[in-house]
Amino acid sequence: TSQSNSQNFNHRVNLRFDYTIDSSNSILITPKLSLQTNNSKNSLDGLSQLQTEQRINSLRNNNGADISGYNFDNDILFRHKFAKRGRTLSVNLGTTLNKQDRNNYLLSVNQFYTSTTISDSLDQNGNTISDGTTLSARVAYTEAVGQKGLLQISYDGQQKLNKSDKYTYNQEQGTYTAIDTTLSNAFTNTYTTHTGGLDYTYNIGKGTNISVGADFQQATLVVD
Repeated sequence: TSQSNSQNFNHRVNLRFDYTIDSSNSILITPKLSLQTNNSKNSLDGLSQLQTEQRINSLRNNNGADISGYNFDNDILFRHKFAKRGRTLSVNLGTTLNKQDRNNYLLSVNQFYTSTTISDSLDQNGNTISDGTTLSARVAYTEAVGQKGLLQISYDGQQKLNKSDKYTYNQEQGTYTAIDTTLSNAFTNTYTTHTGGLDYTYNIGKGTNISVGADFQQATLVVD
């Protein structure tokens, strides 16, 4: 026989603030927040036996997890329009934060019935904490070229930092202090990119544009 029970809760908030400072400047802020909680429990009981009802083996497995986390995103966009036609400057700053905390347990008992009863059990508790941070910035400048052309120069920079700590403990003498090294690990990685771009757009008329551009990116990954 088996039983499962799970509860999941999600809460989201999305906001948008659009402010026109004057005829040439504006700022747009779009924060987003989501919260998650999940609780799950599972149980399994099994028995194998012969037609004579002689037992071969039995199984009892209980496991569950409690998970909580959040995700936060925020973008700030500043736009400036110069007096000259086609000349603009925009600056975008982005932030992403996320975290998840997971606590889980496992209790498994197997019994084998031969001339004597042999038991094999596993009793564990575990905890995993994951953190992520992303910071980004983009600057774009446009300039009119003639009556129908537009040139854009842009720069994008981004850094992603991810950290995870996972520890699993075996039960010994009523306490969960014996770490299981095969199921435990910790790592941190940082991924950084720098991207430069140059684009040219030409309006050939009747709502049709031709664009050509090139991007150059430098990326580094550091793992600890």
